[in-house]
Amino acid sequence: MAYPKKIDGDKIVAAAVELLVGQGSEALSLRKVAGRLGVVPNAIYRHFEGLDALVAAVADEAARRMLQEMDAHLNEASANEGTCGEAAIRAIATAYDKFARENPDLYLLIVQDTSLGEAKLERPRFREQLWLRVCEAMGHLVGSADGDRAAMILWGMLHGLQSLRSAHLIECRTSSELGSYPVDVLLHGLRSAKGAAIQKPLHV
Repeated sequence: MAYPKKIDGDKIVAAAVELLVGQGSEALSLRKVAGRLGVVPNAIYRHFEGLDALVAAVADEAARRMLQEMDAHLNEASANEGTCGEAAIRAIATAYDKFARENPDLYLLIVQDTSLGEAKLERPRFREQLWLRVCEAMGHLVGSADGDRAAMILWGMLHGLQSLRSAHLIECRTSSELGSYPVDVLLHGLRSAKGAAIQKPLHV
């Protein structure tokens, strides 16, 4: 008598990631994930309520991998220049671009709305940590009061560039072709805004 294979949530997510990377988001289904694991589809439901929950878990795994990439670049920047300034922002931008280019399907899940599935998960974690890492770096640069707003600007700029590149609306395929110009412009604007706030006279 053959015993059923033992699977857990992590193995299911790993199989879903392999399927997504190999065949694209349109190929992601509970039936195909189950087939990849050699189990019946009902076995997936013991760990995830449905496809929405599984997609949310895969998105969180994608965020974990992007966070790992980001931390590696931040650690390298810290060893050279410290992470409490512009070097950290450049490290984040480089990591974001590298991950998005090398993992397009996983990247799209990170920036996709998976709130319906997240409500069915016990512990969505890494997408929030990813955002907090960007806010923390920006907070060091512009002050904690403005860190979240500055992080939104940085994230929006990076996502916008990736979207334009994916749609073939800009010619450069990598950030190296575009150079550091977008981040230079952003940092210049932040410096100007910070200087204006300091020089603004107080009205009593």
